[in-house]
Amino acid sequence: MTRFYFTDYWDEDIILDKDIEKYSIAAWQPKKFNFPTLEIFQPILDGKPIQHVPPREYIFLYAQVLKKNYGDIAQWFFHQKKDVALLCWCNKSRQKKFPNVMCHTILAGWTLEDINHSLFNEFIYRSGRNADWFGSVHRESEFGWETIENILEGRY
Repeated sequence: MTRFYFTDYWDEDIILDKDIEKYSIAAWQPKKFNFPTLEIFQPILDGKPIQHVPPREYIFLYAQVLKKNYGDIAQWFFHQKKDVALLCWCNKSRQKKFPNVMCHTILAGWTLEDINHSLFNEFIYRSGRNADWFGSVHRESEFGWETIENILEGRY
């Protein structure tokens, strides 16, 4: 069983754990960090970072990134043997106006869960990440790729 963590750069329990492989999936990293970058998960569309847009538009744009990279994401996923952490800047202290952390790592995690199907892996959302930041677009027990497809097709 592989554990997949979705958290921020300042989550010391994860950062200091030498048994967890760490990857940046942010558009860029804080200066003091130098983790390998997984471009397939970066919130970059058509060469531009997705930023300064309302949450629903962000979801729509990032879903396009995930859909475009889905095959590469699946290939990466099936090669993971060690526990993995996907890192971003987002945390509660940086997002004070939101009750929960709004971060693309959540959608990245849900995409991996969709790829996972019935394999015995664990997906752990940390540093304030949970399903409730989507407002009217909630992750039900089976969010999966279909809901991202629904977002892309405007059926939310």
